[in-house]
Amino acid sequence: MITPIQIKSATPQISPSPQIVITNGELPTGCQYLFDVVTTLKQQISDPTSQKKEFREWLIENGCERNNDLQDLIFCNMSPEEYCAKHPEHPACKPIEPPKYPDISVWPTYADFRELYQGEYKDIGFTISNIGGEVLSIYSQNITDGQASAFSIISGSGATNIAPGDYTETWVRFYATNTGEYNSNLEIYSNDTDQQYVYCYLTGEIIQETKPIISVSPTDIDFGQIPMYQFTYKTVTIFNIGNDNLIVSSVTLGPSDAPYFSIWGITPPLTIKPGELYNFWAYFTALTTETKYGTIYFNSNDPKNPTTTVNLKGQGIT
Repeated sequence: MITPIQIKSATPQISPSPQIVITNGELPTGCQYLFDVVTTLKQQISDPTSQKKEFREWLIENGCERNNDLQDLIFCNMSPEEYCAKHPEHPACKPIEPPKYPDISVWPTYADFRELYQGEYKDIGFTISNIGGEVLSIYSQNITDGQASAFSIISGSGATNIAPGDYTETWVRFYATNTGEYNSNLEIYSNDTDQQYVYCYLTGEIIQETKPIISVSPTDIDFGQIPMYQFTYKTVTIFNIGNDNLIVSSVTLGPSDAPYFSIWGITPPLTIKPGELYNFWAYFTALTTETKYGTIYFNSNDPKNPTTTVNLKGQGIT
């Protein structure tokens, strides 16, 4: 029979209850997994009685202890807890004693921050567990090698001690201004004698987002004091500082702004190509000596600023 191999998990092993183990070195198994395999094989055997011996031997090799007859093997449909309650002698059901030394386990050991647009960032957490029997001392954590400047430890970077069965978290941020692929490592230095240095591979990519970006100038217009029943105007410019066509679907005034304010020289919808601009005029007519305020509203396909405004102000004098 193949000797069971203990699973070394990054999840803190705090509970003293029996642990299910790997019986073949590759497939994470337990009673439920073994039952699934048994069921599949039985469905493929037309005459189970004639192949009972071969079937039993295969099950024994894969950690199934009972072999009285084929029907009796359905015990594997139990949960791990139920199975271990009936078969405490099975190696998989014996409590795992932690080693008498600190033992580090880190998850994940590979972090792909994937594609981000310029100006965006992403954080990923790393769980550092002590699955040993003595205090694990973390001496240092650093971003090393490659394009280390694109990655930073934003939480949990200092030295710390982790009690047996306990864990701590370290968070790493990926952020870069230039497009391209970035790779580096999170280096964790501890008193684990088997692996003093643990390296977690970090990778990410910054891509250029294809989008229109609206920019309006000026954003505040003060027409000043204008003689009664006279008018004045200011030029308003719409810029597309993005890398895709900007579509301005509407340009409107607030419902109470007329007849004091008006706009001329623009008929939406209009398309402004990347790097280009469009000019129009905002007017103020002095019809009262009170100070009047207004707003121009721009609706566009800018994904981050679908509505942009320009504030207006003017006063008539006698």
